[in-house]
Amino acid sequence: WKTRFFSSTGLTSIYRKRSMDLNSFDHQSCAKLIKSGVNPDDIFVLISSRHSLLKPLVEAFRDANIDIEPPTGDGYIGTKPGRYVFAILRVACDIALQDYVAHRLVFGLPKGIGAKTHIGVRNKIETGPFRFLELLYCYDEPPSVFSTGERKAIQRAKKVFDELRDWSEDDTLGDRCDAIARLVSDAFDNETIEHRQEWKQLASSLPREITLKELRDYLGARNKKHEEQVLDEVYQRLGINQPNNGTKQSKVQIMTMHGAKGLNARVVFIPGLEAEILPGHKRRLYPGLVLEAARLLYVSITRASAACILSYATSRTGGYPKEDRSPSSFLTQVCETGSFENETDVLSNSEISRIIEAIDALPQD
Repeated sequence: WKTRFFSSTGLTSIYRKRSMDLNSFDHQSCAKLIKSGVNPDDIFVLISSRHSLLKPLVEAFRDANIDIEPPTGDGYIGTKPGRYVFAILRVACDIALQDYVAHRLVFGLPKGIGAKTHIGVRNKIETGPFRFLELLYCYDEPPSVFSTGERKAIQRAKKVFDELRDWSEDDTLGDRCDAIARLVSDAFDNETIEHRQEWKQLASSLPREITLKELRDYLGARNKKHEEQVLDEVYQRLGINQPNNGTKQSKVQIMTMHGAKGLNARVVFIPGLEAEILPGHKRRLYPGLVLEAARLLYVSITRASAACILSYATSRTGGYPKEDRSPSSFLTQVCETGSFENETDVLSNSEISRIIEAIDALPQD
């Protein structure tokens, strides 16, 4: 790995071990880079775990008044109604009825469908003579083996799927905007005004001629750049200029390792490289998942074209366990010097200079 990561790339690599993680190293180092002339758009902060790392990082950057672009999933698609709309669009575009996950989401996301109903339906399907999609499309009435509550949930989902059967991936947002708002209202009946407004706000920001397939791709975009690519293609297809919403503000992009696939930045920060986070306790039980975590780290490091700053903390604050934290087992194969520097301060002036030199040495765009 050491050779694959760094040979003949000219990549500046910096390794940091911190005695305490106060979420200051990353945002203060980014601020120092920006002050030195690095464009915020050229900086990625890649995390392996949204659950343990995203919230404190976002709060730290915002407290420092550094403009950031959080992962796409923190927008409309990150809400329950947003996931419901995304699932509806996936089903509407699923001509062969093979998107099992989308059907499960349309069935299970609405208000009032709890874990007991999920488990009950699943268990009866596993022991019964029918499959989930057959139950939704081939039965006029749910079999009597299901309880009253389960039958109501199935009928509720069937009603949605019966309507979606008449939809096409080539239908436009203008064709189906009001119907989507109604389906969202029906699914989350006690919060209809708020959820209708969220959907209407999103819909009003998009061209009415965008197709349901394009809208599905837009909502499912893994990051902001992918979103922009989808919209660019829509406006090109329509033969119209994309609306000018003013000068685009430069921002540091915080995203997951998964979301960074296919993207590049001049400077990449990869914090939180402790064994407890990467590969993490759950992955350790399964060799295949450990290898997947290793591949994610490899992909993340190779997103950097000029500099990559990797760091881990020996202990953490903000609700984390008090015990000492150990470095990820992957780091022994990554660090060129064999060990991480024990450091509590931000990037030094000499390190900033090394990074600037590496950026200046890159081919001009």
